[in-house]
Amino acid sequence: MPALAPLPAAPLDRPLRLAVLTCEAPGWDTAAALAAAPGVEVVAVVRTPLPRAKSARTRLKNVYKYHGAAGLLRVPLNRAAALARALRARREGDGGPAPVPGVQALWFRDFHAPDALAALAALDLDLGVVDGTGILRESVFGLPRYGIVNLH
Repeated sequence: MPALAPLPAAPLDRPLRLAVLTCEAPGWDTAAALAAAPGVEVVAVVRTPLPRAKSARTRLKNVYKYHGAAGLLRVPLNRAAALARALRARREGDGGPAPVPGVQALWFRDFHAPDALAALAALDLDLGVVDGTGILRESVFGLPRYGIVNLH
């Protein structure tokens, strides 16, 4: 892993530049909370689609592994509820949480794609905040000056 810059002993002479990396809409909520903190400048929310298991069989095996037979019975209900929410949001014109003013919204197919890595490098970040993504590689973690923190 590339060496990160040591954390500053004194406050920076400028706001801490950060981006939120996410696969879900709560990334905007995280960006809004961080943007309200003094000394922080949220420059972007970078999103990708949620990673999915390779096949329906693998997804069902994972549901069974973590939720048992009852979880398998809930799968069609959960799918129907998600579809109903998406249709209601489309009808009401609600695309999710409102973007934070002044914060770029970037979308990529994969955080590890060359165009995503180039865009992240161009942001000149001090810190990255991960809020709901799949597993990220060192190529992403090494881009911000002080690395990345992961929210769970």
